[in-house]
Amino acid sequence: TRSLSRDIAWSKKTGRTDSENIEERPQILLIDEVDVFFKKDFYGATYNSADFLHHQSIEELLKHIWANRHSLNRSSLASSPLASACLELFPKDIQPIISQTFGEMLRGAKGVDSHDYIVSEGKICYKDHDGLNSNWCYGYLTTFAAIKEYESGRLSEKQMKESFGISLSCGHASYAEIPNAFDAILGVTGTLMSLSQKEKDILSHQYGIEKMTYIPSVYGRNKLLFA
Repeated sequence: TRSLSRDIAWSKKTGRTDSENIEERPQILLIDEVDVFFKKDFYGATYNSADFLHHQSIEELLKHIWANRHSLNRSSLASSPLASACLELFPKDIQPIISQTFGEMLRGAKGVDSHDYIVSEGKICYKDHDGLNSNWCYGYLTTFAAIKEYESGRLSEKQMKESFGISLSCGHASYAEIPNAFDAILGVTGTLMSLSQKEKDILSHQYGIEKMTYIPSVYGRNKLLFA
């Protein structure tokens, strides 16, 4: 989806192949620890795909916004020559989508001082359980955090420029619908007994999982006692 969205934005051929030339084979989904699937981060949530569009004009616009973030408003930004130069990079039917990102850029520049992140090993990182994750991106908040930390000497210019670009949404995929795209669903889990009846009904009715086998633990009965 990212490559297709990028090609459409830059008005390139999508390179799609006719479906009759694609050999379709049955696909099997393997699920591990099914209780995790029902947590709020998955069941009922979406996978949000995005991509960054890079160009020198976009870099200049982001630097302009950062330098003038306290005085700019959405109207003055949209009418600026740098914003117009960015719009001219894209086809007419894509320009309304691009113009909407200008306001998001400005909000990111104005809100970065209250944005919670950590600089580690020359990268913008976010807390991920007990560790740090440098792959996460919070849109333009991450972009302007990189500019801010570059100015303070904590990020290299190369690392800063990697965050430059227009964030393009490439679609949203429901995690709950992903299993329905497969021909068969198999899995191994140690938490099947802990599922609620409603969750078991979802497995049966929504995903067609009719057969469930319980196997005793090879470790035997839990002998842990509490005083």
